[in-house]
Amino acid sequence: MPINRGIIGHVEWKDNLPAKNIKVSVIERDLIFPDQLPSTRTDSDGNFIITYNPDQYSPKSIFKENPDLEIILEYNKNNIPKKTKFLYKNVKDEWLILECLKLDDLSKECTPIPEENEVYMGENIFTINLKDSIDVHTPENNDIWEVYIGSILEYSPKSIIAEQTTLKINSWGGKAIVADVIAEGSISKEEKKLNDKAIKLLEKRKAVFDEMSLLFNWLDKDGKIIHDSLYSESNKNFMKVEDVSIFIPKPTSRTEITEFLPVDRLEIQCRVIIKGKIKEFKIISMDSIQNLMLS
Repeated sequence: MPINRGIIGHVEWKDNLPAKNIKVSVIERDLIFPDQLPSTRTDSDGNFIITYNPDQYSPKSIFKENPDLEIILEYNKNNIPKKTKFLYKNVKDEWLILECLKLDDLSKECTPIPEENEVYMGENIFTINLKDSIDVHTPENNDIWEVYIGSILEYSPKSIIAEQTTLKINSWGGKAIVADVIAEGSISKEEKKLNDKAIKLLEKRKAVFDEMSLLFNWLDKDGKIIHDSLYSESNKNFMKVEDVSIFIPKPTSRTEITEFLPVDRLEIQCRVIIKGKIKEFKIISMDSIQNLMLS
């Protein structure tokens, strides 16, 4: 029996016009710990699709959970933010198809909430729709891919030069994975780890990107790029970059001072080409390297 892995829907205003560019969010309503699922925006026809792996709301066990899904639509009415919520309990369908979510406002009174310049901390999943419009009625007619971007941090229990610095970070890197979510399912928690087991799972997937690059930008406290490193890969479905150092080790003996880049934070930019379509994403690995300093 399939377990729910996505929502496809259509949104309209009270005057039957499609509600385009409306923010759509989903929460799985547990009694104790609600799970925040991915969000998206409606297209020009008022259609949307949201995909996720069931392990985001249901732990691995023989008792598979049917989620209670709360769908939240956000927009501005007369320049005042408004939320409209719809609750669907005990969802058993693999794809929850909502042919029409009706808003109780007229289109001429409302405008979309402006897209925020969001900073994604540490990791995030981005959705790519390779078609111009979303087929609300038949999931298989859509071509939806996921791009997962995350950071790898490795810590040393000792300072690089114990007497002269308290910086304890040793090296770091990034990872990126793509998946065709309609044909092969969303990226799982296990696959995100990109360890040996995860790579074996990913190598079974048929979906691959044409080309992918990860650009590491070291930023100073003013947000200016002071150093960068570029890595690229092609015809695979994952990419892993390790040992991207943040320091310049200068000393030849323990008496010399190590010279560090004046880095405040790391930014990872991902550029991916899938079936000829180019998409770019950006995350911040951490808000500040100062968080890694020992007291």
